[in-house]
Amino acid sequence: MNEKRFVENLISTLDAATAPGMREAYVSKAGSAEQYDAFIEELKRTIDAVNVA
Repeated sequence: MNEKRFVENLISTLDAATAPGMREAYVSKAGSAEQYDAFIEELKRTIDAVNVA
């Protein structure tokens, strides 16, 4: 997978994960708010790191 497609996939994942109601859905089904927040921050850091490279 090329770098551009990789970033597009990460951004798509971030968009889906931050859609209205997703945080609440994650917390109620699979984990804690802290886990969700950490996942979102890691996605953002990864996108930033790949865009800089």
